[in-house]
Parts: sequence; structure tokens; C-alpha cells
Amino acid sequence: MRNSKKNNNDDEILNDEMYLFWQNEQYLIQQQMIEYHLDNTRKINLSVQYDYISQKIKNYQQRKVNNKTTKTKNNDQPESSSQHKNLSKKK
Repeated sequence: MRNSKKNNNDDEILNDEMYLFWQNEQYLIQQQMIEYHLDNTRKINLSVQYDYISQKIKNYQQRKVNNKTTKTKNNDQPESSSQHKNLSKKK
């Protein structure tokens, strides 16, 4: 299931649609673990899948936060740059 390459695109959630899909998968696994009487091997396999999906979701959420932060910083930059230029002209 897991790929050894750290930054493989197959291992990343690339958009909100994929994010919803993986959230649904995570929920279904959780339901299976709760509702069904499973043998230990199956429980372990589901747990590994759940952890894997949780990490994918966490990475996606972090990337979205980072993208918002970057956009905010980029929007602030020109204003501060223009202020700096105006201060330089006043001297």
C-alpha cells in the first residue's frame, strides 16, 4: 500500500474531491472496526490502513494551511515594499 518514495504524487491528496474520498474511506474503516467482530489480523490491517489514510489527510490539511499562510504573506509583501519605497523617497 505504501510507496517508499517520500514525495510521490500517488501518495498525496491533491484536491478537495480526493480529500473527501479519503475521509469517507477513513470513516468506513472506522465503522468496520467498531461494528464487526473481526479477527486480530483483520483488525491490524484495518488499523494500518486507517493510520495511513489519517496521515494523508493530515498532510493535505497542513498543506492547505501552509498555502493560505503563503498567500497571505505574498499579499502583504507588495504593500510593505511600497511603504518602504515611500519612506525612502521622503528622506
